[in-house]
Amino acid sequence: SPIYRLSIIREEIGADSLLMVDANQRWDVDEAIAWMKQLTDFGLLWIEEPTSPDDVLGHARIAQALKPYGIGVATGEQCQNRVLFKQYLQAQGLQFLQIDSCRLGGVNEILSIILMAHKFGVPVCPHAGGVGLCEYVQHLSMWDYVSVSGSTDNRMIEYVRHLSEHYTYPASATRGRYVAPKHPGYGCEMKAASIQYYEFPNGTIFEGNKAIVQVGDPDLIKQILVTDFHVFAGRRGIGNVRHPIMDLTLVAAKGDDWRRIRWIVSPTFTPKKMKRMYPLVRQSLATFLDTLDTYAVNKREINAKDMYGCYAMDVIANCAFATKTNSLKDPNNQFLMNARKVFSPPVWRVLIGFLLPTNALNFLNIRTLFEEKSLDFFSQTMREIIKTRKKSETKFNDFVELLMKAKERSDGNRDESDRHEDHYINEENDEKKKVLDNNLTPIKCLTEDEVLAQGFSFFAAGFETTSSTLSFCSYELALNPDVQQKLYEEVMSSVDTNGEIDYEVLTKLPFLDAVITETLRLHSTALKLTRKAAEDYRLGDTGITIPKGDIVEIPIHAIHHSEEIIDHNDYVKNPHPIVCYFGSWAWYHEAERFDIDDVNYELCTHINYGFAKIDEYNYTIQMFDPYLDYTHFQAYQRFIDLKKKNPNLTTMISLGGWNEGSEKYSDMVTNTDMRRRFVRSVVDFLDEHNFDGLDLDWEHPGSRGGAATDKQNYVKLLEELREAFEPKGYLLTAAISASKETINGAFVVPKLNELLDWANIMTYDYHGGFDNYIGHNAPLYKRPDETPDLEKQLHTDYTHFTVDYSINYYLSLGLSKDKMVMGVPFYGRGWTLLDAQHNHIHDEAKGMSPAGWIGGEPGVLGYNELCQMFKKNASDWQHSNDSHYLAPYSWTKDTFIGHEDKESLQCKIAYLKAKGLKGAMVWALENDDFKGRCGDGKYPLLQTVYSMLNGDDKHSMQCPYGEVIPTTAPPTTTPKPTSPTTKPTDPPTTSPTPTPT
Repeated sequence: SPIYRLSIIREEIGADSLLMVDANQRWDVDEAIAWMKQLTDFGLLWIEEPTSPDDVLGHARIAQALKPYGIGVATGEQCQNRVLFKQYLQAQGLQFLQIDSCRLGGVNEILSIILMAHKFGVPVCPHAGGVGLCEYVQHLSMWDYVSVSGSTDNRMIEYVRHLSEHYTYPASATRGRYVAPKHPGYGCEMKAASIQYYEFPNGTIFEGNKAIVQVGDPDLIKQILVTDFHVFAGRRGIGNVRHPIMDLTLVAAKGDDWRRIRWIVSPTFTPKKMKRMYPLVRQSLATFLDTLDTYAVNKREINAKDMYGCYAMDVIANCAFATKTNSLKDPNNQFLMNARKVFSPPVWRVLIGFLLPTNALNFLNIRTLFEEKSLDFFSQTMREIIKTRKKSETKFNDFVELLMKAKERSDGNRDESDRHEDHYINEENDEKKKVLDNNLTPIKCLTEDEVLAQGFSFFAAGFETTSSTLSFCSYELALNPDVQQKLYEEVMSSVDTNGEIDYEVLTKLPFLDAVITETLRLHSTALKLTRKAAEDYRLGDTGITIPKGDIVEIPIHAIHHSEEIIDHNDYVKNPHPIVCYFGSWAWYHEAERFDIDDVNYELCTHINYGFAKIDEYNYTIQMFDPYLDYTHFQAYQRFIDLKKKNPNLTTMISLGGWNEGSEKYSDMVTNTDMRRRFVRSVVDFLDEHNFDGLDLDWEHPGSRGGAATDKQNYVKLLEELREAFEPKGYLLTAAISASKETINGAFVVPKLNELLDWANIMTYDYHGGFDNYIGHNAPLYKRPDETPDLEKQLHTDYTHFTVDYSINYYLSLGLSKDKMVMGVPFYGRGWTLLDAQHNHIHDEAKGMSPAGWIGGEPGVLGYNELCQMFKKNASDWQHSNDSHYLAPYSWTKDTFIGHEDKESLQCKIAYLKAKGLKGAMVWALENDDFKGRCGDGKYPLLQTVYSMLNGDDKHSMQCPYGEVIPTTAPPTTTPKPTSPTTKPTDPPTTSPTPTPT
């Protein structure tokens, strides 16, 4: 007891030594007074933090009650400013003032508080911050003595000796007083080796005398949890307790038992199985919404945490146990009452569960930190359910049913969906091999007790975490009404005619996912993760070796709130992806080289590295330019390393491009074995080079060397890529043509919608120097004079060759808005004029304009070339814009360029947002003014796209060149006239890639 411990301490230190006690805010006011009156015989100087630091008047009551016994109250380490200290001093709520420099955080604030304390006659006894910052408290005491009080009476400071070894010239304590270092400097310089060992995000913390390595670097965390998962499969136990059922949960099981249980249980969480449970969730949700409606109509306040807790319980009971609890209307039902007991164990039980050894706990018959009666309730409930199910022929789609099936089958007999949806976290091939090894264990199914344990895990993992996350999410949405409105609009746009949201649609709502993700970042359901090393392990290049059996700790909360790791341009603020293409060949542009270091990694959410290719002999994915990509300039690795600067960035490899054509791709997809070999090579390629996914840039299936069967075989390829990517979490996107003719011959659009994460629609290259008549690279709408008669006359398609037509045509074929990423070009296309008078849209031209001095491609000029050219030769150029194309064009006496500028991109992004499309794709980064040579700063076009997508609707819907009209009518079906045979089906979209000689 405390009395017994104090008696021993007082006897050891003698009657003349000072003795203080610290309650760490444990008591309420009456408890503090009662306890301290029992300790008056020990001659205590103070009681530190007897109750909550927010209760100033409570501290005053305690101080008044203890005054006759000569015991003071010490507090202040949790006080953040002079205002709260002033209230304490005025109320006489403290007799010893404990300032904490880390929390006060300012010299003026600290001096103000010291001065106030002096005026009230209260001594200042600085707090050491709990981490042994003895130099801090030494300085604060010196400020008090030198600048204010000039006294050492009743003043003392905390001294924590164990960090002294890490200072170059540490302070020392002699006869109860600090002795300052006599060397030049501030007296708090740390050794370089100590900084490297302890510096965030990686370092060592101590539990008692036990060192625990804390890892906060994202790359090292991925290495521990994914790459070297087999080394860290072990978990730390929950205290020292042992329980016959709890020890069988996936969290508590160890070694081979853990691998076996995980291998069997994981398939219950495939998308297909989750989809089966979705109707059960909807049933509980309907009841929840009815209850909320009642509160809203009566204008009653709600306790969000309790309400969400009832909802979570109803869902879990329904999905896991096929039991209707109706917790919202019956808050005293057994499920809910026992659940609350499980998560509110007595404090004494938790403490002794961690402090006492296992033998002592067994002697006291304490087998778990949880309330055993509540555990018995859930165990007995599940036993009865299993017993009833065995006698019944009724099928249930709940968790218990899935576990029972797992109990009845071996892990070698997973059903079809299990094999095709094995996306379970970190279930890699090497792990599967270990689990399937017949020598591992003869038991390849779940026992009934293991079924019970996993059932309880389902409940334990879902009840408190769900209710807490939903509560915090509601709170954050209330604080951010703009985010709330955007989320509402996204959800409402996904509701069908029956007022329901399909499961597949629900899982692909980007802004909803962003809101939940940001809520979990701000309010983590777990503060940290721990893993146990199965062997000696060298931690990257840190120089740290983790011995076998030691614990590694991952500080989730600290990582989520670290400004060094988390980019505060949160995804919630930018739900629209901005997909940027990086053309690696631009490295060879001698006039203005574009390197990885020039890439803007802050404004893009996704960057696609262009390009990789297919090997013409074995049909596997290969580097396009090994010299640049890998051997000499390590462009791949430097590209991936951009994520170290922006952890939110996604980096992908783009395969194909215009120059690749279709022949190799067509041959590969036609043959089943070659297709499978290709898919395996892609997964290996992504694994090896650490890309986050594949962008398939086979632009013209069925043409340019392809076959008529490409359309269906393209679907087979996507299906096999999707199946292979699912376990890895890789993204799958595709760059697809905007031409109606190509779309009809190349793509089964509903399958694109089903299998791709999104499609990058190349809404540009509609007209160029390859035409005989002047047009524009990317007109938003067609002009009124572009009639069928004009099309026949000029042998040119205007009806189908606009951004608006392409978007509407894809919508009519079944590509949903949330899968559409609309392309915007950062370049223009040019014509050589017949003569100076033929300089208007639709006039005849000679062909392509001369190549630019940077890109070197005839008929194509990047914005970086155009803006410099317009600036340098201003007198030669005339400029205008078209109120239907909503884009500019420029001309001289012999050249015409249809291009983009900041204003035209405002119009295109306004259109994108008005249509409700997923995001924007830019081709390509090297075409923007990335050096900032034209006076608008670096990346003026990309800056425009970013600011428009992230701006409020009032300003981001404005178009300087005219009115944006998001047409919703089905696209016209006017027959397309036959084009000249010299014109390609779609113009090229990429520059040729030179290779070094």
